[in-house]
Amino acid sequence: MRPLLAMVVCTRALLRSSTRMSLTTAPQKTFERTKEAIPDGVCCVYKPPGWTSSNVVSKIRGTLERAIRIKGEKRQKVKVGHGGTLDPNARGCLVIGVGTGCRLMQSYLKGGKEYFAIGKLGEATDTLDSEGNVTSTQPYDDSTLQRMEALLPQFTGDILQIPPMYSALHKDGKRLYDLARQGLEVEREARQVSVSRLRMVDDRGVGSHEAPLSLPFFGLDVECSGGTYIRTLIDDLAREAGSCGHMVELERTRQGPFGLEHCLGDEAWGDFDAVCAHVEASRAIVEDG
Repeated sequence: MRPLLAMVVCTRALLRSSTRMSLTTAPQKTFERTKEAIPDGVCCVYKPPGWTSSNVVSKIRGTLERAIRIKGEKRQKVKVGHGGTLDPNARGCLVIGVGTGCRLMQSYLKGGKEYFAIGKLGEATDTLDSEGNVTSTQPYDDSTLQRMEALLPQFTGDILQIPPMYSALHKDGKRLYDLARQGLEVEREARQVSVSRLRMVDDRGVGSHEAPLSLPFFGLDVECSGGTYIRTLIDDLAREAGSCGHMVELERTRQGPFGLEHCLGDEAWGDFDAVCAHVEASRAIVEDG
């Protein structure tokens, strides 16, 4: 019998994550292969690096629509959406809405989120993360980290951020990242965001960066409002401390009421029964949250 993965994260995420995750298994539940049997609601999945948020939505939608397809009849569409984009190379909590649950996605887009990020001092890139080209280098040492820690209060609370050029925001009807890929840089208005928790940590790791972290790497634990760019935060912090830096890892550890322990791993996204059971089981989390 296949194990039900209603409340489980993928094994890779469990091994790499800095947060302890619980695995919950239950007897297999089989759902009817009808549109009416698909539960409406909101759930959370663990997005691994390499997937776009839209890819995840397409995968889950495809799983649901293929299962209810009747040969010779027109395909029945199932509404699936997400509540806040994670960059392709980021990992962690991605809230998914199914059916009428899609109506709640706007509140998750704007709502608070938590992240664990790893930055690298001494190198700035055009994308502000490790995918970009190095544009400048600056010296750093232990005192750089001390200055950064002293600067944290300046980046806590309501702050203004200039969005990065490599972002999905629009300028005059065009995506900023499309303009950036053409070698263009345009003026961007600073936007107000809120950072309610910001602290430096070295006893956590994620991805290929294991704890304890040491120079040139450092960790940031962040709780913030929707629309906050963590790579911009890292870039601004490093510059204010007299050096430069960029983000090398990002994991969203919480979105709304959902934490890492509530995520469905990618190995289960192709399982109709597992997806349906996860949406159904997540209703209690939404209600408690």
